[in-house]
This record gives sequence, structure tokens and C-alpha cells, in this order.
Amino acid sequence: MAVPSEPSAAQPTNTPPYYQSICEVRNFDDPEDFDVLYRMARDERSHNFVLDHGRGAWCGFDVDEQQMHKLLSNEGRPRSAQNRWIHIWAPDRQVALVREVAKHFDFSPRLTGLMCSQSSSTPRAQVQGPEQRHPFAWRGHYPHWPGSHDEEKVISMSSSHSEQSFDLLHDLDHYQVVDTIWHWSSVDMGSKYFCIGYNSLYHERNRDEDNKSDKPAGKRLWTWLILCSDRTVISIVEGAEHRIMEDSNATFKDASALRRNMLNVFRQISKASDTSPRNPIFLVPVRPNTNGGENNARNVSSDACGMLFYYLFDDWYTSYSLLAKQEHQYGSRLNDMRQRMFEHADLDHVNRLNHIGRQLAVLKRLYQSYELIIDRILEKQKKPPASIGPHCSVPVAAEGEKPEDEEAFDDYDSLGIYLTSAARVRFERLRDRIRLYALSEIQECADMKESMVTMNMHLITMKESDAVERLTRITILLAKATLLFLPVSLMTAYFSTTLTGVNFTVAKYWISFAVIIVFSFAALLVFGQVSGTIEGKMVYRSVGRAMWDKTGKRLMRLSK
Repeated sequence: MAVPSEPSAAQPTNTPPYYQSICEVRNFDDPEDFDVLYRMARDERSHNFVLDHGRGAWCGFDVDEQQMHKLLSNEGRPRSAQNRWIHIWAPDRQVALVREVAKHFDFSPRLTGLMCSQSSSTPRAQVQGPEQRHPFAWRGHYPHWPGSHDEEKVISMSSSHSEQSFDLLHDLDHYQVVDTIWHWSSVDMGSKYFCIGYNSLYHERNRDEDNKSDKPAGKRLWTWLILCSDRTVISIVEGAEHRIMEDSNATFKDASALRRNMLNVFRQISKASDTSPRNPIFLVPVRPNTNGGENNARNVSSDACGMLFYYLFDDWYTSYSLLAKQEHQYGSRLNDMRQRMFEHADLDHVNRLNHIGRQLAVLKRLYQSYELIIDRILEKQKKPPASIGPHCSVPVAAEGEKPEDEEAFDDYDSLGIYLTSAARVRFERLRDRIRLYALSEIQECADMKESMVTMNMHLITMKESDAVERLTRITILLAKATLLFLPVSLMTAYFSTTLTGVNFTVAKYWISFAVIIVFSFAALLVFGQVSGTIEGKMVYRSVGRAMWDKTGKRLMRLSK
């Protein structure tokens, strides 16, 4: 099938006969062909690709269901490309292709139906009423009938209630659930596959950090990863990715972030891609290292499917961007808010902290779902059958032959696929990283948020106490002024009284005024000292104390 982003070209002369009669493929290790294939992988118009790799590698894009059926039959498949990666974008747009893959690997009907569900980005009818705000809020309250019942009315009400409940169940689909519950995850297994499903959260650059939603900012995307028994790894990405790239009005503008990890793995599988100058953190050892000797190449080749399964699941860059302070800004936002609290404590800070706390709780449950998936994967790997050896699955046999270990594999256990030791060790390491870095960092931010709520309330209380203190000090000052001049007022009233035989002079008046004012001030000092109402320091220093401290500092500087 021709690729929409590139003109159709004739098959290369060195293409194995297996592919020539099925679909157009290109040599994944040829530099020119790889450049074309890499541009196709970045093109939003691409729907899927099939990448066979081993000692050699061949890749084809936009395979239809008939071509996929022939590819999965493995009739004449070259032994130099025994590992396979099938990647599908927007499975709801390629239902026939997904059902063909599911039929070949015996996916359960329920799993097949979930994979083909309509993506959550499809417009839905608005659900009205308080009883239907949450997809699980069916509640099912039965009506309370009075003492006398009409039998026909009761039957009619019961029938309508049953039909309404059935409609709610019919409207509830997979992507509606995962869009509401971000930590929703799925682990399924069969005789030929081991499947995990999970939500990924992608950070958006240059976004508004003042997010008042109860969920972290960024784009949620559901992914299926399936490890199959014939060294095949299948990755299926929710159709919302396609619609985001096609929609120019989408709120999530950084569409390239959605394919960052996939493109990193895709690029490093090719031997035509030079990975030497790249950051070693992002190196993905999936293909055999031809410079490491024959034994090393054989070991890496046997680990290829398990390693591919792991590195598609471990999107290290996305995890780092969500947790590191340089990206998600939870730590820096809390620090900035703490500074604003010291400048001006307000109840609005509590509302913002409440939103941050809810976002951290969603993020914590999201990483706990990853930890649960890893536990389920490692639980399956506790006792792998000895006959399978280091391989992650039953080895691919030659054309027309039956694998020697297939009967032993079926006899041991009919469910699940076993990983190699290299993949198991990396999953264990990833689980430790999630616990040590992701969950501990989130818990630290959550604890900081709780302490900041308490601190903000204390600061508000201190601000109110300071306001009461100021009012009290002003009231006491006015009362003292009143008491200070009250005796003087009485004296003035005495001197203004006309008494027979008594003559007052100006000198006597001022002498009496001075004596009374001194005694009044001394009496107020004694009363203030005894009652503890002398102007003092609670939150702010008194005026006298501030002047005294300032004078003392000046004297100390002069003495030095």
C-alpha cells in the first residue's frame, strides 16, 4: 500500500522475496531509505508501520488488513529479521487491521473490543443531571412507593428504570473511563500474548503554570503494549494523537512530544542512525551490537523483543519532564507561592494549593498504576520455564517447522509471555526509580503543600492578631491621654470657680498644672507597670524601643 507522505517507488532489488509479494518495504539500515522512513514516522498522515529487525531490518508503512494477514502468516519470513515491531496509530480508524492482528494472536473478545473503541476525542452528547456527572455514578436509587401501590404503575417504573440503566451501561466506553480516571490501567494475557494498557501524560512547553484544574496540565494519551509469542511487539496509540496533530485549534500545541519516545526507539533500531554523539541516557540497546562479538550479538538478539517492550514502556524523558522542577514547576510553584504568602497571606492561596494538591494526587496515582503494571509483569516472570531459556518468547522456527519449545511452553503455562533476564532487570530498575524518584518527589510536594496550607492559616491568624494589637494599642493610647488630662481638667474647673475670699493668679495656675501633670504621668507609669499595659512589643516594636535600638546601633558604630 502506498504511503501518503511519500511517492510510491519500486521495490529495491535486494528486498527479500517474502516482502515483494506482500507490500512495499525499505531497507531500514540503508541511510537513504532510513531518512524516508523516519520522515514517514513523524508524518501525522501515517497510520501504521511494520518493522522486522535482527541481523537485517526492513520496514513498511500503511499496511492494510490483507497485507497484515500475509505478514503475520510468517510463510517465508527471513531468519535475519526474526523480531517484529507493529505500531498502530488511531486504532478506531483501522478496526479491520486491529481485528486481523487480534485474530492472529488470539486476543480475547473484550480486549479486541476495547482496542477498537472510539477515542475520547470524538464529540459526545452532553450528559445532564447531577446523577450522571461521573461515568460510575449510576447510583440506581429505587423509588419509595406509598402504602397503596398501583401494580401497573410499579411495573412501568421498574421497566423504565431498567432501560435507563441499560442505556447508561451502553453509553459507557473504554476511553470515557480512561479519560476520567487517569490512573486506569489494564493487564491481560493469553496463550500467545501479554498485554498492558496505561495512560501517559505528556508535558506541554510554554504552558500557563497557573493551572486551576484538578488534573495536571498536559495531554493524556492511552497506549496498548503487547508482547507476543513469535517475537512480535505491538504498540497501539489512542486516536487522540492523530486528531491533535490534525486540529489546528487544539489546546495542546506540542504535538511532537507525543511521538518523542517512539521516534527515539525507532531511530536507534536502525544501524544507519548514528547514536554516538547522543546523550547516553537516551540510548536504546535493542538491535545487536555487531562490534561486540558474535556472542554479544546473539544475546542482544535474543533480548530484542523484551528490550523493545521495555523501552516503549519506559518513556524516561516524559517522566523526567513531569517531575523535575525545570519542567513541571510543582516545586518552584510552591516556592513562589510561599514567598507570596510571606508578603501577603490570603485565602486565595488555599484555593490554589487545593488545586495543586489534587493534581499531585492524580499524578501519584498515575505512577502507582505504573508500579502495579510492573509488579504484574515481574510476578509472571518468577518461574519461567527452563526449556525457553533466555528468550523472551518461543523462538521463531524455520519455514514449515514447529518450534521445539512450543509444546514445553504450552505444558508449563497457557497464559503470558516470558521476558529475558535483561528486560526483567530493567523493569526492576524502573520500579525502583518510580518509588525513589517519582513517588517520593510527589509525596514531598504533597507534604509541602499541606504544610503551606497550615502556614498560610497561621499567617492569616498572625495578621489578624496584629490588626487587633494595633487597635488595642491605639485604644490604650487614647485612654491614657484622656486619663492624663483628666486631673488637669478638674484643676482648671476649680480655678474657674468664683470663691469668696480666694484669689487665683496665673503663676499659681501653671505651678498647679505642672505638679498635677507630673503626678498624673507618674501614676499612669506605675499603673501600666503593675497592669502590664505599658506600650510593648508583640509583632511590631514599640516606637520608643525602635528609637532606642537605632540610637544604640549608631553609638556602637561610632565606638568602632
